[in-house]
Amino acid sequence: MARALDIDLQMHLRSIEANPLFRAEIHAAHRHVRFTFDGFWDEETVGWFDEAVEATVRAMNRSGIAYGRFRTLIDVRGAQLLSQTVAERVAMLAAKHAPASDRIAILAGSTLQKIQYQRVAAQREFRHFVSAREAINCLTAH
Repeated sequence: MARALDIDLQMHLRSIEANPLFRAEIHAAHRHVRFTFDGFWDEETVGWFDEAVEATVRAMNRSGIAYGRFRTLIDVRGAQLLSQTVAERVAMLAAKHAPASDRIAILAGSTLQKIQYQRVAAQREFRHFVSAREAINCLTAH
């Protein structure tokens, strides 16, 4: 069973890697998910990301991790600032997918980027950081 699950997760991750503007890493044993954003996002990218998050939730559920128990790191340091239209779409995704995780840390590359994501992802599950150490500590604290 574990071998089949590993293969399923590997296939899921390969399908996400087809999009160069975001990557996903799943560490089911620790309930951790990491999304890394890159480049300039448009509305089409937001749609692809929505599908990737839904697939990640299904993969985590199949691995035995209950919905609402994920620990998620979203690393936006490589992404450009979002246009107003894209920011609004990302805000809708944040509201839609936040309940899947009990902790979500957004790691920004600058104070300006952190402020933008604080507006986009204002739900209580989200914490915002410019320090990688603080973001990791938030997710791993008991």
